[in-house]
Parts: sequence; structure tokens; C-alpha cells
Amino acid sequence: MRTGLIVALLATTLAVSPTPSPDPALLARAKTAFAGLEQGRVDRSALTASVNAEYNDAMLEQSRSYFGPLGPPVEWEQVKYGMEDGGRYAGYVMTFADGKKFVLLFGIDGHGKIDVMTFFPFS
Repeated sequence: MRTGLIVALLATTLAVSPTPSPDPALLARAKTAFAGLEQGRVDRSALTASVNAEYNDAMLEQSRSYFGPLGPPVEWEQVKYGMEDGGRYAGYVMTFADGKKFVLLFGIDGHGKIDVMTFFPFS
């Protein structure tokens, strides 16, 4: 899987308007994965090897300490969607109760494993 290329394409072409048909199954996976990150945990069996290596204990603690105090997002807006090599990828703008917004680039490979889970501030 060309995860780096997919992240770059999603990030550089990220539109600011919603996509016409959000993928409910992919959104549910993204919400579940993000809820775990807010608590500093992740289901490692759901991750590809590269994402598993990226989300080591230090990264999980950093995610928990940053996102945990924000509470769950109050809004999820799918702003990008794509498919490649049997996988599905989306860009979501997550809005929190305090008004902070972050983009989550999230994707699963053709085997159903999470192979993209990257965040950056939305501006």
C-alpha cells in the first residue's frame, strides 16, 4: 500500500465542503479508533504493521493527553473520500465542543486493517 502517497493526496486536495455521500462504515471505524486514542489505547489487531509501529506507547499517551481533555468530537464532517487497491480512505473534519477543529485522515486497506490515521489542525 502506498500510504504516504495517499496521505499526501488527501491532505493536498482536501476540500472544505462535505462530500456528497459519507461512507457510514468507514466513519464508524474512524470514530471507534479515535475514541480509543482519546483514552490512550488502540486495538492493535485492527492496525497494519506500519500504523502499529507509529502508535507506540509514547504516541498513545501523547494522543490521550492532547485529545482526551477535549472530549469527543461534537461533529464529524467527511470532506474527502477515495478508494485504492481495495482500500477506502477519507478525510474528516472533527469539531470539538470548544470549537477546535482537526482533520483526521483515516483509511483501511483491502484486508480491513487501519493503514492511515493521521491528524492535523484544521484552519
